Amino acid sequence: MKYGVRVDIQKLVQNTDEIKDQYAKLVESIKEEKYKVGELGLKPRWVVHWEEKGLFINDTPKGKWHSFNLIEAFWIKILLKFRSYNLPLDSIKEIKNHLVFNLGEVNDDVKEIINETVLSLSKKEEKPEVQALLFSNDFQELLSTMNINILEMFVLDMIILRNEFRLLVKENGELLIQKENYQDLYSDTDYARQFLAGSYLSVSFNEILGELIDDLGVAEVTKLRILTPDEAAVIEAIREEEVVGVNVKLKKGIVSSLFGIDTIKEKKLESATRITELISSGGYQDITIKIEGGNIVYCKNVGKKRLK
Repeated sequence: MKYGVRVDIQKLVQNTDEIKDQYAKLVESIKEEKYKVGELGLKPRWVVHWEEKGLFINDTPKGKWHSFNLIEAFWIKILLKFRSYNLPLDSIKEIKNHLVFNLGEVNDDVKEIINETVLSLSKKEEKPEVQALLFSNDFQELLSTMNINILEMFVLDMIILRNEFRLLVKENGELLIQKENYQDLYSDTDYARQFLAGSYLSVSFNEILGELIDDLGVAEVTKLRILTPDEAAVIEAIREEEVVGVNVKLKKGIVSSLFGIDTIKEKKLESATRITELISSGGYQDITIKIEGGNIVYCKNVGKKRLK
């Protein structure tokens, strides 16, 4: 089995119950229209022009304020990237039409194709485990609930399976979506080989997600499961005022399981009163003080936060 496929199947095997429980709510949340023009860095004149050109995924009814769901916001960020590289509007529209193509409901025929494809990529010794997952009631039920377009599929893949993607496009609107851990598959198709042999523009989907975190805020993207609560805690710690460093403590060395965060702050203090304020500010801390000529000139404060 190709490496990327094996990794994805392992993730599915380990998280099938969680994915099944979260999928419907996640799809509902990413389709909720609640993000405004100003939150996404758009200028009103751009919105009017791009709407006339048919560049948005959905049309806004006349007389109503523009609001966008997460997928539309994601596409707008891609659109902004394209415009920064002066990609023609007609090409951008062509790319949009490819990305919003609806995959339709996953009927029995499509399920059979999925099963046969994945099994054909599996090694002989892996087939029993893979087959058990593919034909399990939980996995088949999950497939039955899917009715999404191509862009939604990739965004959900990034959120649920934590995969990385790049959108590769040519000036004429021709495109290829590259999954980072599936590199070995691209050499197997003529289209991908020919595409990658030429010149193209590359847009990182994960960079787009990072920009949305900045635009929408940590709390909002945590609700959408783009960030886990632990990831959100690390970002909030980094963004604290006067922080010059952050130490992240892991549970038994597991990257996805955080034990605690130490935030390191350095500052000049003018009096011992400020030291008292630091000590009484809550949490448990390590404070290092430097004194010259009887005066406090430097303070290093390591605040410690233990995660649940």
